[in-house]
Amino acid sequence: MIEICFDDSWLNDIGWTFDPVIHFSCGFSVGDISEDIPGPARYAVVCRLLRQPADPNEMQQYIEESAKNLDFILTQSAAGAPVRVWCSDRPGEVCGFYWLMEHLSRLAESCGPVSMIQLPKDALEEDGTVLDTWGMVDSSDLLNYLPLERPVSPRYMKFCADRWKSLRLENAPLRAVINGRLVSAPETLYDSYIQQEILRIGDVSRKAEIICNVLVRYQLGIGDQWIAERIGKLMDV
Repeated sequence: MIEICFDDSWLNDIGWTFDPVIHFSCGFSVGDISEDIPGPARYAVVCRLLRQPADPNEMQQYIEESAKNLDFILTQSAAGAPVRVWCSDRPGEVCGFYWLMEHLSRLAESCGPVSMIQLPKDALEEDGTVLDTWGMVDSSDLLNYLPLERPVSPRYMKFCADRWKSLRLENAPLRAVINGRLVSAPETLYDSYIQQEILRIGDVSRKAEIICNVLVRYQLGIGDQWIAERIGKLMDV
């Protein structure tokens, strides 16, 4: 079984026991998605979100690693190996899933079995905090979610593949999950929520508090990096 995830927080989970685990750090919900395989454009977006300078050597490593991981998945799947994707409703993870389905669909009838485990919408911590990404689930609890595994049918794979092709052509600034559907969106989509918290706190210098409030109050499935970037742009207006 090849396990696949699109959540950065899993990288540091030493309790993760499934093997092999393929992780894609792509952030497909933000920025240019015109590339078939993550390349220079995607690396630039990742650097922007992480607020770190681009490095030519690191970029080459990122591109090669992405291509190698994808080739491994496709080669193993074509040989009959089962693929299982851990996914939540976060836009970045849904985008990653659709992107992967588009590539697997190219294998046609030679594609091995594909399944997914969707994080339940009612997954909660004991204090009532919503677990909206697999990275928030304690590694000791992951096995409890295995009964939720379900096969990805060829029809659903094709649906995801066709949708991703359309999104790539639109190549909007954002992708978002609205009413359960992955759609293109303008970069201003989440600004009203951010502005509400700026007004509530009344001091834009308390950026960390604003970001935390947006994340906790609205459960939008977006990262703190994007919120920080939008705060900066809103203050420049």
